[in-house]
Amino acid sequence: MRAGLGIRMLNRIRAFLDGLCVLPVLAVLTAGIGMLALPDTKYGQFLIQFLSPAWVISALLLTVALAGRFRVSLVMATLSTVILSVCLYPQWIPGQDRHGHEQQGSTARPAAPVFRVVFANNWFWNKTPERIGDWIAAEQPDLVVLAETNNLDLNTIRRIGRGAYPIIENYKEFWILSRHPIRTAYTRTPGDGHPGGMALWDFDLLAGEHTYRIVAIHTTRPWPFTKEYAQTDQKDYATRIINRRNNRHTVLIGDFNAVPRTPVMQAYARETGLRLTPVTLGTWPTALPGALRLGIDNALYSQGFILVDRKVGPHTGSDHRPIRLDLYPAT
Repeated sequence: MRAGLGIRMLNRIRAFLDGLCVLPVLAVLTAGIGMLALPDTKYGQFLIQFLSPAWVISALLLTVALAGRFRVSLVMATLSTVILSVCLYPQWIPGQDRHGHEQQGSTARPAAPVFRVVFANNWFWNKTPERIGDWIAAEQPDLVVLAETNNLDLNTIRRIGRGAYPIIENYKEFWILSRHPIRTAYTRTPGDGHPGGMALWDFDLLAGEHTYRIVAIHTTRPWPFTKEYAQTDQKDYATRIINRRNNRHTVLIGDFNAVPRTPVMQAYARETGLRLTPVTLGTWPTALPGALRLGIDNALYSQGFILVDRKVGPHTGSDHRPIRLDLYPAT
C-alpha cells in the first residue's frame, strides 16, 4: 500500500516538473518555428540572430527531459532541437562548403604561405584597448583590421602593434596594421558611420606575387534597434562596391551585426559570389560562453582562397571578441 502511494506521489512530482519544463521548451519551440517559417520577415530575422543560444538552451532542456523522463517536455524538446538544428546547419556548414566548391579546379599552392588576417571591433567604451596587442603578438597575423576605434590615437595603435607592423593606416573608424604595403581603392561612409550608418574601406594588400583585396565593413544594428531595411540597404550598397572590381583573392570582413544564417548575410554570399566562413562560436557579447554568443563578426572569401581556419579570440576589453582568419591562395 505504502509502495503504491510512493509511486503515485513520484508520478505526480514528475508530472509537475514536466509541466514546469514545458514552459521554457514551448518558448524555444515557438521561436524555432518562427525562425523556420518566417525567415524573411523582420520578426523571423530578429529571432534568427539568437539561433545559436536557442539551440544550446533547447539541447539542455532535452537533456533535462531525458534525465527526468518528462514525456511531454521530451517530445517538445526533441522537436525544437531538430527544428533549430535544421536552421543552424547552413551556419555550421555553409552551402558552398557542403557542395565542395573549394575542390573545383583549385588546390593550395604547396609553397604558398598562409594569409592570416585579424578583425576586431575595439568598442568605443573599451577601457583597455591595448590588451588585444598580446593576442595579436601571439597570433602574428599579416593584417589587423580594427573597427570602432574613434577613441584611439596613433600612439595607442602603435603600442597595440608592438612595433611589428611597418604599415599603419587610418580611415574613418578603421585602423589597419599590415606587414605588407596597401593601396586604397575605394572609401565611402554613408551616414555618420555609427550607430546609424555604415563604414566601408576597400583596399588592396600587396603581398609578394599576390594582390589581396580586403573590404572592411561595419554595418548598423538590426531591427528593432534601427529601421527595418537598414541592413538590407547597406548590404545592397556594399555588394555594388564589391562587384565593381574583380579580384579572385578577395576577403570581406567586419562587424555585420548579423549572424551568418540571417537572410542579409546569405544575400552577401549569393550576390557577391563570396563564401561564408563556418561559425560555431560567436563573438558578442564577450562575457558569455562561446556557443551562447552571437556570431555577428564575420568574414567571406572568394574562390581564389581556400579556408584553413577561423578562430575566435579572447576577451580583450571590448564587448566583441576578435576573429582570426587563415587562408591559402589557390591555383
